[in-house]
Amino acid sequence: MITGLDCLLVLSGEDLSKFPRSSTAAERYRALGCETPIITTGKGGRDKETPESLVMKEYLFRHGVRERDVHCETESLNTLANFVYSQPLLKGLDAKRIGVVTEPFHMSRALRTGRRVLGVQYVLEPVVSGGRRYSAFSFAKEWAVIAALGFDVRKIRGGNVWEFKEYLRTAHPFHGSDPRGAYSFFTKLWNSNNYARRKCSE
Repeated sequence: MITGLDCLLVLSGEDLSKFPRSSTAAERYRALGCETPIITTGKGGRDKETPESLVMKEYLFRHGVRERDVHCETESLNTLANFVYSQPLLKGLDAKRIGVVTEPFHMSRALRTGRRVLGVQYVLEPVVSGGRRYSAFSFAKEWAVIAALGFDVRKIRGGNVWEFKEYLRTAHPFHGSDPRGAYSFFTKLWNSNNYARRKCSE
């Protein structure tokens, strides 16, 4: 078991009917002596009235986590933004060794993204949750996202959170005012493929 963490960072996108990531965070919080701060992340989909991070926070309260130990990031719509918008909270907590809580299929992308955004001054440790079973196709999609997003941000220096925030604000397909680049193209292609598959199954 990982010990000595300064913070647990629970990434958004979990199944909110079962809370696999939040339940793992609550378990690890208790194992670490009920002293380690937890950051929940995510605004959720554009049509959600309550940010996902606040729903996760309520779950943590119900499962023994003290209110003072939960901090919420409520703006992000994806993994990259989870780290970008959580960085001020991490800085405020003086957290340098961070347990990243997510499911196995997502962990590789999460760690690569987080290390790139936050830079070498932060140490990210995997805290793997349970959750849904995913196919080889889902893992392949994760690596496609890594490649496309990596291409888009290849000129941004690791740890330069401001530049990553500017990429989100302008070119990112979920956050940006003018979506463009390899990841935007991949997202459009993926959505078109899913639409076609739904139509074929009707």
